[in-house]
Amino acid sequence: MPKKRCGWVSESNSLMLEYHDREWGVPVHSDNKHFEFLILEGAQAGLSWSIVLNKREGYRRAFSEFDPKKVARFTEKRIQKLLLDPGIIRNRQKVEAAVRNARGFSRFRRSSEVLMRTRGALSEESRK
Repeated sequence: MPKKRCGWVSESNSLMLEYHDREWGVPVHSDNKHFEFLILEGAQAGLSWSIVLNKREGYRRAFSEFDPKKVARFTEKRIQKLLLDPGIIRNRQKVEAAVRNARGFSRFRRSSEVLMRTRGALSEESRK
């Protein structure tokens, strides 16, 4: 029996098939994976998802394995270099947005970690 797939999946595109069968609709619990999809979805705006999937490995390399802490430290010089990289979609607004999002993502994670530590300390205190 053939595998049931969504109508947007092209049977001739192995990356789309792989994405649909292994990632589409699967819960994500990794910060780097969340950040990866944030970057890729931003790059996709106005384009087809298959174009972005074809450049995914280029994005992985260009954006430090989707590590938001590293991307948050990208300088203007690094952004200029990315704009010359044919492995990604070379749109200044999208690249700058990815770096801004990394900075915001990193701030969010730091504040969440502080909150969790604070809650843990409060919970311990309330148990006494």
